[in-house]
Amino acid sequence: MRRLIPALVLAALPLAAQTSGEFKRWEVHGSIGGGKSYDDEGSIGSGLSGGFGVGKRVTRRIGVEGEYTHLRHKREISGGAFIWEGSANLFTGNFLLHFRPERRVQPFVLIGAGGMTYEGSGPGFAWNCGAGVKAYLTDHWFLRPEVRISSGDYDRGPSQPEPPLSNIRFQFGVGYRW
Repeated sequence: MRRLIPALVLAALPLAAQTSGEFKRWEVHGSIGGGKSYDDEGSIGSGLSGGFGVGKRVTRRIGVEGEYTHLRHKREISGGAFIWEGSANLFTGNFLLHFRPERRVQPFVLIGAGGMTYEGSGPGFAWNCGAGVKAYLTDHWFLRPEVRISSGDYDRGPSQPEPPLSNIRFQFGVGYRW
């Protein structure tokens, strides 16, 4: 009996590794989208966003990722007599909670924190949250539509919007997992 229990444990290790390994996989994704940006006084226009990220599942439901997003905005006033445009860089570490992790379509919510710069300004604290879906086309490739809200501070320079700079955007991404 004393030898049977260790033998059963050793025999079960490959099965346990196979089960947990399915979810503890690396992922990369890229996304493009659009949304509206705001400063402390209101809308500063809309624009495109794009970015990429690298992540890994820690458990079946919990994931972590590092992500970079470039946000642009443009606002025309008085029929184009005054144009205000700019861009921000958002760097965040995110925690994801996946629902239905055993299915091909996996809704998720996320929250993250990091930093933001605006048009060459010094970095400041930033956060973001969102929700989306990972729709696996194969065991490796997935689509990732999502909505995000982000807000960040930065060292304000001349002719820059007053922090915080906030943004709501819709993104569509494509990803690959190993």
